[in-house]
Amino acid sequence: GVVYPPIYFGSGGGHLDWPSTFMVSAEPMVQLVTELLHGFETDGYQKAILLSGHYPNRSEYLDAAVARYHETGGNMQVLALVENEAPGVGGDHAAKFETSYMLYLNSDTVTLQRLAVEPTDDVGGADQIIDFMIGAYRGHPCYGLLGIDPRGHASTEVGQENTESLLRFLAQWLRDSGEMQ
Repeated sequence: GVVYPPIYFGSGGGHLDWPSTFMVSAEPMVQLVTELLHGFETDGYQKAILLSGHYPNRSEYLDAAVARYHETGGNMQVLALVENEAPGVGGDHAAKFETSYMLYLNSDTVTLQRLAVEPTDDVGGADQIIDFMIGAYRGHPCYGLLGIDPRGHASTEVGQENTESLLRFLAQWLRDSGEMQ
């Protein structure tokens, strides 16, 4: 097996209103992913997992690319998903779960202190999903997040548990089903 370098482009999701957010149209991404899948098959791979970190990518281009790959003669088994589609794996938009993943996988990139405000205001509870993307939160340190407030709820342990659950699910798919889901 091989882990291919990530493709750092997203498509869809209405994110163009956010500063420093650059998206591409779906069609070039469909073409790129289709060609990569054909290349992987040419190199002898029998299965591929397309794991996206940008939720809209699945509906915007991954599913279409997998369909085009098969329509143009591709034979590999392909699973396209975002992490929270795996059973027991949480996901969000830069909130508790994504922050926890980063705390577990690359803690040097996380500075939760930047989200501190005076007085500390844990918005919601341990399971309450908050849409920090709405205008009412403009100026709040969590503005732009969607999910459970990471302050006091994100942890290395949550990141490890979710990462290991995701990896178990993907390994099981590779071993057993191999069917597109």
